[in-house]
Amino acid sequence: MSPELISQLFSTGVALLAFGATYWPAELGSLAASPGILVIALAVLCMPFCRKQSRPLFTALKLRRLLWTPVLGSLISIAVFGWDPLYVGKFFSLGLLSLIWLSPLLLADSLNIQHIERAAVAGLLICIVAYVFSDLSPGGLPSSIKGLVFGGGYDDYTDHRPRGFSEEPSQFSALVARYVIVLFLIRDANRPYKSTRLVTLLVTLSIALVGLSSKGAVAGIALALLSFTIGRRQLPYLLLLAPLSWWLVNTQLESLSVDIEQFTSTSTRIGMTLTGLSSVVLNPLGYGYYGFYGAVRGFGNWSIDWLTDRLPLLMSEMSTIVDDLTNVSTKSTPFDFAMVFGWLFIWMLVRIGLLINLRDPRARATFVFLLASSLSTSGHLSITFFLGLTVLLKLYPRIQHVPAEEFHKTDLSAKFGELIP
Repeated sequence: MSPELISQLFSTGVALLAFGATYWPAELGSLAASPGILVIALAVLCMPFCRKQSRPLFTALKLRRLLWTPVLGSLISIAVFGWDPLYVGKFFSLGLLSLIWLSPLLLADSLNIQHIERAAVAGLLICIVAYVFSDLSPGGLPSSIKGLVFGGGYDDYTDHRPRGFSEEPSQFSALVARYVIVLFLIRDANRPYKSTRLVTLLVTLSIALVGLSSKGAVAGIALALLSFTIGRRQLPYLLLLAPLSWWLVNTQLESLSVDIEQFTSTSTRIGMTLTGLSSVVLNPLGYGYYGFYGAVRGFGNWSIDWLTDRLPLLMSEMSTIVDDLTNVSTKSTPFDFAMVFGWLFIWMLVRIGLLINLRDPRARATFVFLLASSLSTSGHLSITFFLGLTVLLKLYPRIQHVPAEEFHKTDLSAKFGELIP
């Protein structure tokens, strides 16, 4: 199988991620939460049969070491949590999902940047159509199509924040933001840096995200702006953005207070973040594929007790996650992976950052945004997180600049030989 076909499969899956879990997948569970997931899974499973054998793919060779560490963590977790058939089943499902979530890095050397660009455009178009027919005029969809897209009771949705064809608002807004950022990175990579283009993009995107009732993605945009505007030469930008910043802060504080009072998403994210942080600090080796659920249950119950004694939070959703072990996640990509892979995953992110040309404000702002937004998103959204990192590694490397016509030919093996110790 050719790398070109793998790239096309993966890119098709990325575009189809815009069709999120607006239904309850009765078969295959999370694996069928979006048609894009199944297509990306197919691309990953085809990777061993790729004809490019003259030099091993960087990620297939180096990330293999990282992927094996949860096996060791699982052996330790068996001794800690005991034998549980549920955890055994999750060992295999979580292992497969981890391969899919890490797929942008796993397939990095096979990916054609032009395919990724088309996927970002297609994904954005699907999101726009979804916003129009799902949020602005929900009655515009024929009942047959609405029943297909919104099945299993998802058509009866009490949260009126925009969600497109996704399961929840935060998922939709983060996906839109990452599609836009990836598209900008690709189209601006072979042009001289111009601060007005980057500022215009981030300001426009932040306003759009406020319209989508986003909080985590907007905070990520704000940090991205600060990453390159704090300095004497950029002071005029800060002064010009002061009124906008004041408006954003007010809208976000108001949105946050409403969410805490009426919804459970913010409370759940606070609780699951504390769960992930405490569990990672206490176990540098990670809990592996087997012990992830046990760690969430143990540290999750402690987090609920600790928070409810101090803050007026609505913890019903988190209690369901912890007690029933449904939709289990810390709601944060770094914490999810650190709990499974241990501190080695954090070290991998550090090494990736060192391989990106962070002196370029475009790369630095994107890196900051991806990390910040990943703290409030997880699961299948991890794919677009690692996709953003992969685009940065291919187009904004610290070692050398790659001409536009060579983007899709770039072999990352030489650049990343020391990524994983």
